[in-house]
Amino acid sequence: MYFLYALIYLLNLAGIVSMLFEMIETMHWLGKTTRCFFKRVLFNHDTVLVGEIMCAPQCN
Repeated sequence: MYFLYALIYLLNLAGIVSMLFEMIETMHWLGKTTRCFFKRVLFNHDTVLVGEIMCAPQCN
């Protein structure tokens, strides 16, 4: 049962996107303008809410 909860946690879309963006940002692959654009698009509350709603049915 704990394995299932861990799998659901790992499949959380918002967490994956956040971790991926942090990795790309630390490697300095993006310029400032592009980085700020992606940060605004990916991390506004509506996008995070969509990711949470997509992952919510897995918890039941």
